[in-house]
Amino acid sequence: MNEKKEKPFLKILKALLVVVIPLLFILTTIVLFLKIAGFDIKQETTDVAAKIPVLSHFSSEHSANKGRDSRDKKNDEKSDEESAALKQNIARLKKQVETLSSQVDAKDNEINQLNTTVSTMKKEQSQQQKTATNADEQAKAKVIAQTYQNMDAQKAAAIFTKMSTPLAASYLNMLDNKTKAAIMENLDPSKAAKLTPLLKAPVVSSNTDSSTGSDSISGNP
Repeated sequence: MNEKKEKPFLKILKALLVVVIPLLFILTTIVLFLKIAGFDIKQETTDVAAKIPVLSHFSSEHSANKGRDSRDKKNDEKSDEESAALKQNIARLKKQVETLSSQVDAKDNEINQLNTTVSTMKKEQSQQQKTATNADEQAKAKVIAQTYQNMDAQKAAAIFTKMSTPLAASYLNMLDNKTKAAIMENLDPSKAAKLTPLLKAPVVSSNTDSSTGSDSISGNP
């Protein structure tokens, strides 16, 4: 009973195999032949499917997806190119900033060196002015001392009486002790009392010391 039921099924299966296998062989042969002949089987299939009403929908949707994928790919490539260009611009600007920074540092160093040079020149100029001023004061002191030493002590005392106490003391300190004592003797006692605390020992130069020493030696038997 089962064998009778299975025989029609087997007959149908065999019939299908007999039909399908040759069809697959023929289709494969046609595909190979078309490829060798240079036909684009995929494109031709798409064109044929587009002409069939049922398959045209799927074909158009596939084309749309393909176009969208192509646009996405182009957009991605464009984005990559823009990103690479942006990175190059950033790197270039960074180098420019580094170059400008180094130039600014160099200018700062030059300014610092110039400021140092100017400061040194000002100090030297100030020192020279002080030296010149001291030289002038020393020359003036020598002239004043020589003048009062050659002057009569009584007349010099009259001049010192009219001076302020600090000024009179400064001039007296320029004189040697002998001239100073002679002028003090001729001063008013109150003026002399005010001047006494302001008196200083005279500065004796080496030439004066040597001459004094020689005088002392020559004066002893």
